Amino acid sequence: MEVKGQDPQFSQVFAAPLYLNPALTGNTGQDRVAMTHRRQWMGLTHGYVSSSLSYDHNFRKKKVGVGFSMLKDQAGIQGLQFTEFAGTISKDLSIGPFNGFRLGMKLAQTTRSYDLDKLVFWDQLYSGGDASNGGPLVLDKIRYFDTGSGLLYYSQKFWGGINVNHLNRPVQSFLGSDYRMDMKFSLHAGAEIPLQKRGSHFPTSSIQPVIIYKFQQDWNQLDVGAYYQEHGFRIGCWYRGLPIRKKGEPDYRNNDALVIMLGAEMAEQWQLGYSYDITLSNLTMKSGGSHEISLIYEWPRSSKYMQKRRPIPCPRF
Repeated sequence: MEVKGQDPQFSQVFAAPLYLNPALTGNTGQDRVAMTHRRQWMGLTHGYVSSSLSYDHNFRKKKVGVGFSMLKDQAGIQGLQFTEFAGTISKDLSIGPFNGFRLGMKLAQTTRSYDLDKLVFWDQLYSGGDASNGGPLVLDKIRYFDTGSGLLYYSQKFWGGINVNHLNRPVQSFLGSDYRMDMKFSLHAGAEIPLQKRGSHFPTSSIQPVIIYKFQQDWNQLDVGAYYQEHGFRIGCWYRGLPIRKKGEPDYRNNDALVIMLGAEMAEQWQLGYSYDITLSNLTMKSGGSHEISLIYEWPRSSKYMQKRRPIPCPRF
């Protein structure tokens, strides 16, 4: 028996900054709480349901960010669950007030489980349902330690980074075998193009093009899009996929979704975002698409700190 899966992912990737890259821990300069909830393929009986919650703090004098996060994902009628508790830390290596590098590390404890009572094995069908579970599964819950690291470069108008997950290649098999997870790489970059400024460093309107490329073993994905920001209002559009032919699968094209996002900033502390994924794959719109909502709260910024430094110009959603 062979089962394939994936790590949870979000359309509003920047609303889960510690999950995107641990180097983003504490990047805003003040305390932050970020929450994201996603329901994928609502037209299907049992799609994916993913949620994330994180908190991070910036120790300004030491230029160190520390954060904690929780990630939960559930999929399918068998109750397959993924739960991760992680701690992240970052170090800011500034070159100047508006550019530098950030290094980050992630340490996590992960639990995967499923509901054994919801599985049906072939010998149960053969014997009329009287047989006990005759499948090869020997564990219904596994726990493992996971690690990751990230690097981020930022300037006043540009940023780019890399995140590597599963550095220790943990064992995640329910069969008790030594199957190890492959490392997952994420490359991401973006820019902020001011259209109108408030003062010398803070644009009131801008366009932010962004690109993210992920790959793990034989799997890869490209996300490319842009945000338009006008005062406290933001709108974004993403394309997710990699439309090239795959070896051995001449009729398959990696077209996943077109994502539309709306966001609003309230009192410069609250950010609320909503996105909808329009399915482009063979599932078509019968899948019901995917809905995602995010909520971020940032503690009030220190005016003294803001005069000296500007937050990394990453999108908020």
